[in-house]
Amino acid sequence: MKHYIKTKNLNLKMSKNPHVYYSDSIIIYDGKVFKGEQIKPNSNNTKETENAVWLSKTFNIDVYIMPEIRQNGIKTYDYLLDSSKEAWDLKANITGNSRRLVKNNIDQKQATSYIFDFSKTSLSIAEIEERIDYAFATVSYLKTIILKKNNAFIGIYKRKK
Repeated sequence: MKHYIKTKNLNLKMSKNPHVYYSDSIIIYDGKVFKGEQIKPNSNNTKETENAVWLSKTFNIDVYIMPEIRQNGIKTYDYLLDSSKEAWDLKANITGNSRRLVKNNIDQKQATSYIFDFSKTSLSIAEIEERIDYAFATVSYLKTIILKKNNAFIGIYKRKK
């Protein structure tokens, strides 16, 4: 039995003129608010910007690239999609083939929904989906995964209710 439902619909409000924005607002991490000098814009990360543009074009939505916290050791989420207010994190350059590959790349303090770019792996889509299923079976806070490979949209995987 699979622990997810595969779909092509993100269920977000589509934009007539989708954009990518660099947010300079606040970040809430582990219940603490970071703002002003505590954060820095995330405009120099090419991979995150490329994927934000891809998300915006693929789903016709606004994508907000979130700032980073200047404090060492704190990893923040990368995006807010549309007006969902849900934290999304990008996982790109995924390599390896472990059964726990997807599970080992997620962190509850970062996000509950993820965009996985499996372009650098030789795993087939079926093999990747096995790893996604394992993550949903073993990680209770995981909500949604968007999967892309070689710049192609593969699917959206949502936890079964």
